[in-house]
Amino acid sequence: MFSLPIPLLIVLSVITSALISILRGVYSKSYPMSGVYLWRFNFYQNIFCFSAILLIFLFSSAEFNFSVFSVLLGALLAVTNILSLEGILKAQACGSFAYTTVIVALSAIIPSMSGPVLFGEKVTFSQFVGIAFMVMCVLLSPGEDKGGKRGVSLKWLLFCAVAFVFSGAVGVVQKIHQNNAAHRAEMPALLLTCFFVSFVLSGIKLFIERGRMKRKGESLNKLTPAIVLFPAVTGLCFAFPHTINLFLSGRLASVVFFPTINLCPMMLTMLYAVFGFRERLTAKQWAGIAIGVLSTVFVSGVI
Repeated sequence: MFSLPIPLLIVLSVITSALISILRGVYSKSYPMSGVYLWRFNFYQNIFCFSAILLIFLFSSAEFNFSVFSVLLGALLAVTNILSLEGILKAQACGSFAYTTVIVALSAIIPSMSGPVLFGEKVTFSQFVGIAFMVMCVLLSPGEDKGGKRGVSLKWLLFCAVAFVFSGAVGVVQKIHQNNAAHRAEMPALLLTCFFVSFVLSGIKLFIERGRMKRKGESLNKLTPAIVLFPAVTGLCFAFPHTINLFLSGRLASVVFFPTINLCPMMLTMLYAVFGFRERLTAKQWAGIAIGVLSTVFVSGVI
C-alpha cells in the first residue's frame, strides 16, 4: 500500500476519516456515545483496528522490528488518544458541545507548527495565510448548539485545554517517530503497540463503567449485530488513516499535511450531512466550507 502515489494515499486517508465520522454519526442516533456505550464502541473498534493494521503491514511485507523507542512511543500515542477522548467527553458534559468541537478541531495547529519549531521545516507566507484560513474555517463550521448555551466555567476550560493539547499531541508523536532515521521503519511496532494499549485501556474503562451501571441498578442494552458491526467497520476504516498518516507525517511538511487531513474529512462529513441526513447548513457553514477549500490551496503551496 505504501508504494501508492502520495496524492492517492492522502485521498484514501481523507475518505476513510470522513467515513469514520459518518459511521459514528449514524451509530450515535441509536446509542449514546457516552459512558459504557462509548467504551464498548471503542473496545470493539480497537480490536478490529489492531487486526486491520496487522493485515496491512503483513500484505505490505513490512518488517516487524520492535525497539524500546517505538514501543514506548506507541504506548504514549495510546495514552494521548485516551486522554484526548476523556477531555472531549468531560468538556462536552459540562459546557457547550459546539464550542468544544471548535477548540478540539483547532488542535490541528499543534502538529502543523511542530514541523517549523521542532524539525526546521520552512513555511512560506502563503502557507501562514492558509493556516489563518484554516482557523476561520473551523470557527465558521459549527451550527447552532441545540442543547442550549451553557456558561463558561473554569472546569470546562480545563477539560477543553486537555482535549486541545492531547488531540494535537497525536500528530506530534507521529512526527517524532517518523523523523527518527533509526526507527522510522518500525511503524508496525508503534501502531500495534498503540492499539493494543488502547484496547487494554478501553477494556478497563468498559469494566469500570459496567460496574458503575450495576451499582446504580441500570441495565445495559443487549448485544445486537449493529452494536458489533458499526465499531467493527469503523475500526477497519480507522486503520487506514493511522497507517497512512504515520507514513506521510515524515514525508510531507507538517504545515501542508496536517491541515489537509483535518479539514478535508470535516468538510466531506458536513456535505454528507446535507445530502445523506438531509440537514440544512447555514450561510456561515457554507462560507466555512469555501474558506476551508481555499485554505488547503494555500497550505499546499499552489498559491
